[in-house]
Amino acid sequence: MIRKIRNNSSEIKLVLIFVLCYLILLIFSLRNYPDIVELYYSDIVYPSISTVLRFIFNKIPFSIGDILYLLIVLAILIVIYRLFKLSFIEKGHKGKRREIILNMVLSFEIILVLFYLCWALNYFRIPASERLELSKFNYTNAELFQLTSIFIDSANNLRSQIKPEQWTQNDTNIFSESTRSIRELQITYNPDNHSTPKIKFSLFSPLMNYFGT
Repeated sequence: MIRKIRNNSSEIKLVLIFVLCYLILLIFSLRNYPDIVELYYSDIVYPSISTVLRFIFNKIPFSIGDILYLLIVLAILIVIYRLFKLSFIEKGHKGKRREIILNMVLSFEIILVLFYLCWALNYFRIPASERLELSKFNYTNAELFQLTSIFIDSANNLRSQIKPEQWTQNDTNIFSESTRSIRELQITYNPDNHSTPKIKFSLFSPLMNYFGT
């Protein structure tokens, strides 16, 4: 009876894996239709998704992304350990190994589908260079180098204008100033966006600082 239930469970997972695989292929095929992605997803669907996600995540005082990254890493390590244990220590458990592999593949597909449906489909929208009509301009490497040099000089000039006391600001003041600047940009460039920006500390700040990210 238990074996029959397990077999049925495996068959259901296999069906779901194939269905999600087809859905993933369908999602990736949208990269060939940027106009459709722009018109229906980026302009209609995604703003609503973004509003809901911001409303939910702004209520949480810590970074959900950091938690998800940590859980994914832990899940991968646990799967590797269990597969190693079943393959070399507790041999003869082909059914368990199959279930672990099916769960791993199914979980990966679900995460991938959610990732693209909730945000990453924007990768397939019309490029910013076309939306801003920048692709009409031709430039040489020398002109690009000249423009980059201007930006570097401008950044260095702005840095020299920073007062010594500004370097000693605490994180709270920096976050407050950043939030104010974002709101000013919203009023200027996107007045219809009434979202409230919220900045959170990363749970892995020391590690990220060490790697320079």
